Amino acid sequence: ALHYIDRPPRPHTLSSHGPPPPAMGKITFYEDRGFQGRHYECSSDHSNLQPYFSRCNSVRVDSGCWMLYEQPNYLGGQYFLRRGDYPDYQQWMGLSDSVRSCRLIPHMANTGEKEVQDKDERRLPDTWRVAPPSQVRINSYEHQGSLAF
Repeated sequence: ALHYIDRPPRPHTLSSHGPPPPAMGKITFYEDRGFQGRHYECSSDHSNLQPYFSRCNSVRVDSGCWMLYEQPNYLGGQYFLRRGDYPDYQQWMGLSDSVRSCRLIPHMANTGEKEVQDKDERRLPDTWRVAPPSQVRINSYEHQGSLAF
């Protein structure tokens, strides 16, 4: 199975430090390649981005980790993006310039980088093997498509 490897969590006591900080993230979508054209900044989940831009050809992730979806309501092809600049949608394995919804991944927003590690690749069905550059092909009864990391 695929496992997420992270640094050990720091001890947390509600009485001395209060509740953990909320997940924070910032992502900017641009209609044209190279961070050109109309843009929209986002810092939370959006189930429908269509009112803000018609297409997405570049993305800048300033903070947090994000899951982008090709259709509204978190449906369709999914793309996982970490902090960084993506001047061309093909750099995040996008098959189209359609990004219609997005989610901030909360458990990854305030932590260090995560590493996906396959503990026993030979036991995984072909549809779940990690293929360079970090893309997982999913074929299941609930979802069909690619999940790119």
